[in-house]
Amino acid sequence: SLGLYEVWAVGRYGVSNSRRFVVDSLAVFNDPGNNNTIAQASPLTLPTAVQGKCDTAVIDHYKLDLKEGDSISIECFAKSIDSRLTPVLAVVDAKGKELASIRGHELKDPVLQFTASKSDSYY
Repeated sequence: SLGLYEVWAVGRYGVSNSRRFVVDSLAVFNDPGNNNTIAQASPLTLPTAVQGKCDTAVIDHYKLDLKEGDSISIECFAKSIDSRLTPVLAVVDAKGKELASIRGHELKDPVLQFTASKSDSYY
């Protein structure tokens, strides 16, 4: 069943701390780790879930080809799975101009809503 789950391990020395994870029905894209510039942006096909590791002070870039009027929602599961990550989500154009952004905080995961103003590639 889809949702957010917790798991514990029980062994000879007792019960572990719990760990949370997400189960969804989306195709999974594994972040290659070499997409740190717009020129290296990993192309995504929607809908998809991105799975990867966040490195300190490193920006991962993804490319979305959208048509005028297409609306997307980008969500980063961090706090809900007990991560210490404070994510920043942004949509930029090919020149790096920020078109929309949101920053997470210690209590809530960020969700960024964006509607394409023209048919183009967005990052």
